Amino acid sequence: MMRWFVLQNEDVSGPFSTDEVKALAAQGQFQDNDLIWGRIQNEWKSLGWWMVELPHLISKTKEVRDPRQWHFALNGSSFGPFSREDLVAKLKETNLSGEVLLWTKGMKAWAPIYEFNDILDAIGINKRQFPRADIEGKVSIRVGQQSIQGPILTISEGGFGADQLEGLTIGQIVNIELESDAFYDTIHARAEVRYIAEGGYVGFRFQNLGVEARSAIVQYVRSSGRTFVRAA
Repeated sequence: MMRWFVLQNEDVSGPFSTDEVKALAAQGQFQDNDLIWGRIQNEWKSLGWWMVELPHLISKTKEVRDPRQWHFALNGSSFGPFSREDLVAKLKETNLSGEVLLWTKGMKAWAPIYEFNDILDAIGINKRQFPRADIEGKVSIRVGQQSIQGPILTISEGGFGADQLEGLTIGQIVNIELESDAFYDTIHARAEVRYIAEGGYVGFRFQNLGVEARSAIVQYVRSSGRTFVRAA
């Protein structure tokens, strides 16, 4: 079922079903100039636009239900499409000695596998271009007038992974604040949304991480003592 979020006076409510949005709009609780977002959209749109485009959005939703949206490339050859489950199974049985790239629907370009923390964990590989460590904390993201928060799960000097985030799109550049007891101060930076996994997990790549923030992250990752090898 498609779920929708509505932005009114800088406050986000939801998720709502399509019928719930229609009913609340009919009751006057939502106005045409309120903003609405669902995973099928690239950005927030006015409710008036949404009402007109709804048949087209529902049609697109049926198209993206096909789970075979993952591809991987290795040594100059590409493979797919796969469902996420089949992708993980295929990668487990493949010799990943070369550079592995992944792509899924919505991404602007192929990306190295080390950026997909959930995929790496699923296939039992912890090797990345940048050493990465688990972390406890939260990220706050400002998107226009909207502010969303979620727990940080992993971090490296190249980027981080967070959970329970809605309203973001792949390729989006956002201002972020990272708070954790692992750091002396809040980390402020810009980051690109690299991919969005099922369940709300989002992978980010830092865009302009300051020297002090980078040093703090590198020191934390090194002190975590995590080993980067393929699991038996």
